[in-house]
Amino acid sequence: MCTLTLPKCPELITLQLSSKHFFSFFLHVSKEARNYLKTCLGHVIHQNKNNPNQLRLDLLNVTHHAYGNHTGCGSWCRYDADHPEDYKHEGLPDGKDLTDMDLKAALLKIFTR
Repeated sequence: MCTLTLPKCPELITLQLSSKHFFSFFLHVSKEARNYLKTCLGHVIHQNKNNPNQLRLDLLNVTHHAYGNHTGCGSWCRYDADHPEDYKHEGLPDGKDLTDMDLKAALLKIFTR
């Protein structure tokens, strides 16, 4: 399992999360899901580059977001609570939430360090 320690510098986080090494731990996950997570993580990192505390929260929320829980999402999320039936994840098959609970547990473990 990946033992990633997130540094305080957003540039270093970007390098670590975009590296092949980080996602090599999730080779069993579909390419679409890996690309989707990379995109979400990229949005969060870009929007919080000057706010390390919010960055940590939003990195954790990317996992919840991908699994359909949008309560902690920031401005990077397009979910509309008034019309949840209209929301689809761009880049995931059929726009549906991720369902692999082993992947979810691994991601939460990484981002809660």
